[in-house]
Amino acid sequence: MWIDAANFLERKMDGEPRKMDGKLRNVAIYFRDYKTVHGLTVPHVLETVTEKDKQSHKMTIEQVAVNQPMEGALFAKPQLTMARAADQQAEQRP
Repeated sequence: MWIDAANFLERKMDGEPRKMDGKLRNVAIYFRDYKTVHGLTVPHVLETVTEKDKQSHKMTIEQVAVNQPMEGALFAKPQLTMARAADQQAEQRP
């Protein structure tokens, strides 16, 4: 992680090298366009750059929500579909 010494914000993260054209290529993620939302400073553009690749990949964050109310069900343990199907089959057997 590369930190800007002037404002202590993350500027760049070196990622795991990716194999392209049969060779390992360095990958970096750049954090840009910082905005403060409800006292939290967040980058709104994340750009992934791979060595020797002319195209980068940008992710733009349009909206940041802080401390929004959420339903407790979002944090419940999910049911396994296969387990339910097995239970249903067992119930149908004579």
